[in-house]
Amino acid sequence: MKVLRYAFLFVALGVSSNAADSLSDAIMGGKASGVFRSYYFNQEVGGDRANILDFSLRLNYATDSYYGFKATVTFQGVSTPFADDNAKNFGAFRAVNGVYGPGAVMSEAYLSYIFNKTTIKVGRQFINIPLVGSGMGKPIVQSFEGAAIKSDELNSTGTTLYAAYIDKYQFQTGKNGNPPKFFNLADSNHAIYSANAKEGYAVGVKNNYFKGLDLTAAYGLVADDFDIFYTEAKYKNSIGDIGVRYNLAGQLSGTTYDNSAKDSALFYGLKLGFGHNGFDIYGAFAQVKGGDAQFGVAGGFNKCVLFTASYEACALYNESNQYAFGASYNLNSLFDVGSLKIGAVYSDMDFKQNKEEIKWTDIYAEFAPQNIANGIFKNIFMRASYEKEDHKLGNDADIFIFRFDYLF
Repeated sequence: MKVLRYAFLFVALGVSSNAADSLSDAIMGGKASGVFRSYYFNQEVGGDRANILDFSLRLNYATDSYYGFKATVTFQGVSTPFADDNAKNFGAFRAVNGVYGPGAVMSEAYLSYIFNKTTIKVGRQFINIPLVGSGMGKPIVQSFEGAAIKSDELNSTGTTLYAAYIDKYQFQTGKNGNPPKFFNLADSNHAIYSANAKEGYAVGVKNNYFKGLDLTAAYGLVADDFDIFYTEAKYKNSIGDIGVRYNLAGQLSGTTYDNSAKDSALFYGLKLGFGHNGFDIYGAFAQVKGGDAQFGVAGGFNKCVLFTASYEACALYNESNQYAFGASYNLNSLFDVGSLKIGAVYSDMDFKQNKEEIKWTDIYAEFAPQNIANGIFKNIFMRASYEKEDHKLGNDADIFIFRFDYLF
């Protein structure tokens, strides 16, 4: 990308008159980190069942700071050594879940510059800001090629500013089960953009100045395709001395398409939750009105945007009424082993256009054994979930997922 080449040239020119040892110290004094991840999927869709076991490795190296500049590189690779032909050709693995696509990719290669409380990154990178989000929950993490800015210059007012430009996008797999690679937005893995789509832009602001209140507002567009706005407010507090927590949240988003043949869309969501000690419950309602809404400029995000999403499957943004209920219990107070949580989620989505109704039922467990054997397992995270998907018009599905992470 031209911007990235110019950035590296700028740094090279800027440091050429400085001592090489200092630059060498910055390179050699960097930090390496990584994640080993294993996923097991067992899924049935419309009566067809397949299972697959993934092993992935993410290796990252970030140099030390040199006059405010840092360079970061991240490689990702995934292997599916036991996948049979049934798993390789299973559409839900290859397309929907971003699961089958063995190979490797250089997902990050960016230059960052920090001044005061502002960070600028240029190149291939993971991004997680309003409207642009790298999906982290699969064997391979999504990435983007472009530039991103985060500024906390106004942190005295609880305000953080964001901006991003992207012109390429790396999904968790390539097309048709091929290795992951970077695509132009118009050639994305899921064809979520029109053939005319060009680069994407996003700007956003978050504010948490008032205690317990988090506010988000963002605007983005994909050139020659659509533009989108998103707003969100979350408030949390507790009731007196009885230890009962409560939280309220609302969201509103609208999508307008450049193609006049596509209807504009709007969605909003409301969520209310309560908790006491380790127990939490919530209820949520959402409505999508008009055409098909977008949930961002690009990316799958760390978590689904709409409040009515199930545990594993994101909510769908077609015209519909949706609601969800969830409950979870943190067992830390009963078992001093680290973080141990169990939960269940029920989601129901009633679609207007085709009269379809989909119901998701999830049960899950998450475990991080930080306190076992003097903390020797503190870098391990595990989770297991089972999801049942019922369709009014048929083609029911269910999926069991087990995930193991080791951070180093």
